[in-house]
Amino acid sequence: LQQKIAAANKGIYEAAQARPECAGMGTTIVGVVFCGNRVSIGHIGDSRCYRLRGEKFEQLTHDHSLLQEQIDAGQLTPEQAKYSLNKNLVTRALGIDPAVEPELNCFEAQPGDVYLLCSDGLNDMVSDEDIGMTLQTLSGAPVALDLFDVTQEAEIGHIRRLCEPGHGVRVTGVTKVARPGPGSGPRACREGLPGQDRK
Repeated sequence: LQQKIAAANKGIYEAAQARPECAGMGTTIVGVVFCGNRVSIGHIGDSRCYRLRGEKFEQLTHDHSLLQEQIDAGQLTPEQAKYSLNKNLVTRALGIDPAVEPELNCFEAQPGDVYLLCSDGLNDMVSDEDIGMTLQTLSGAPVALDLFDVTQEAEIGHIRRLCEPGHGVRVTGVTKVARPGPGSGPRACREGLPGQDRK
């Protein structure tokens, strides 16, 4: 996962250096790798990974953004942050520098877990509570699905509005864990990331 993120960063950075119209180009990323009964998550910026386990819905990534830093420092409450004008100011991005350090974490995966990966185009417009409610509604769907495609047909008003024109680009994917296998895969995943192995 770290190698793939590094390769993506290199490609974007080199394109920005070679083409004047792409100068300063950057983006965010979140990715997951499942191996055995663990899931490794890597991200840069404010793209997020959420998990629905039973009725508990939670964000597993921590935004690399000015807004998140203000929340962490106690300068803003999460409620105040919803109305901030600094939502799109990230403190770490893919492609801005020759090298970038992703944040990597490893979690235990359990049968029935649902993982949602999204850019800020989703969580900027829909509350975590509503996203979680929608995932619970869709939790019986196939192992892999595209939430954006599904909601074009679903009668879920608070998400369905995202399918209307004029809301910009959203990148959203959902994966459901069917049956984690025995411990296998890369050593880093089997043993967990030092100090970052979580439930």
